[in-house]
Amino acid sequence: MKDNYKKNNRIAEALSVRGLKQADLVERTGLKKSSISSWIAQRWQPNVDATGIMAKALDVSEMWLAGYDCPMERPIEQKKMDKMAVLVNN
Repeated sequence: MKDNYKKNNRIAEALSVRGLKQADLVERTGLKKSSISSWIAQRWQPNVDATGIMAKALDVSEMWLAGYDCPMERPIEQKKMDKMAVLVNN
């Protein structure tokens, strides 16, 4: 994953496509601003959990956000599972 991640800055790309700023991502995810800044600057890689949280907040595929060659859009099946998880957890 590291090589894929370094090739593209998918977090910054997703923010741009969605018309969001880093502060919006912080607010939507609850992740630390310093962590998000480090990931965008490519000083560090987000872990799997953080990638999933950001992918959901940005409405993009986790695999795409991790740098893999796949569609950017979050699959319909994943969106259904996201809704189901909210119901189960409430």
